[in-house]
Amino acid sequence: MTDFVLVGDVGGTKVRFAVVSRGLSGFSLEWFESLTGDDFADFDAALAAYLERLEIRPAAALFALAGPVHRGAGKLTNRDWPPLCDDALARRFGFRQVRLVNDFAAMARGAPELPADAFDALIPGRGDVSAPWLITGAGTGLGVAVLAPKPEAGWRVLESEGGHAAFAPRDQLEFELFSELQKAQGYVSVEHVVSGGNAPRVYETLCEIIGEPYRPAGPSALIEVALSGDPGAKAFCELRARILMGFAGDAAMMTGARGGVVLAGGATRALAPFLRRPEAIARFTDRGAQSAYLDNVPVRLLLGESAPLIGGAALHFSEDRAP
Repeated sequence: MTDFVLVGDVGGTKVRFAVVSRGLSGFSLEWFESLTGDDFADFDAALAAYLERLEIRPAAALFALAGPVHRGAGKLTNRDWPPLCDDALARRFGFRQVRLVNDFAAMARGAPELPADAFDALIPGRGDVSAPWLITGAGTGLGVAVLAPKPEAGWRVLESEGGHAAFAPRDQLEFELFSELQKAQGYVSVEHVVSGGNAPRVYETLCEIIGEPYRPAGPSALIEVALSGDPGAKAFCELRARILMGFAGDAAMMTGARGGVVLAGGATRALAPFLRRPEAIARFTDRGAQSAYLDNVPVRLLLGESAPLIGGAALHFSEDRAP
């Protein structure tokens, strides 16, 4: 018998839907569609557009939101859409059951369901099979979740809003950047510095600090410009990679994630050439007197976009959830 669930990955830029089936060989995606959030006034309109083209209607749905979810309600952090409510969505669209979760909870739960070739190793290691995994990374925002193995089998997902932790500069350039951002906005989170949603503002500020011309460009074009040798774009991408790897190391230390670290998100994938550089790797591994704590902890880059959809289905079927 095959089961189906409609799953949505609702981010600050894109909204991805699929129907995920569970069979004897695992999970598979059908009717995948990626929509641009700017094309819709709210989430309901995006879901309605997808359902119009869907040939089947699953009885249950799970939507992973890029923002906090509490007691069946949630709101996107980086898109000004009205809040979502599970009961309201079920009534409007005729689902028997709707569940809302944080997007990185779904991302985390999807990671162990994916094959080895869905990842690219940044730092090799075996990891401790009894220890948690950390899943973090930048898209429009910065997500963080922990995946803890259950003693009896399976996984426990621990959600968080760790991306909004305070940015902690570690060199003179980062202190100067922090100072300028703090003057402009007050509190400066790690998300403000590394996420795609804030990239233009941070890039322009950095160019002012280092005395390089600011050349506005989209995320993909900016990476290409940086790799071509443009000093401002290169400095910006190198800085984001260092900060992201340093944050991943901090979070791994705080959560005991010696099972491994998975870096995810579109902005993270775009930064891959810079994440591999020795100075970025050192930000993860250099922990002072406790550097040995992260010895043999693998850091892997998640390559595709299916993890939160697969993970959403796994959450639905296995009921792995935090209290």
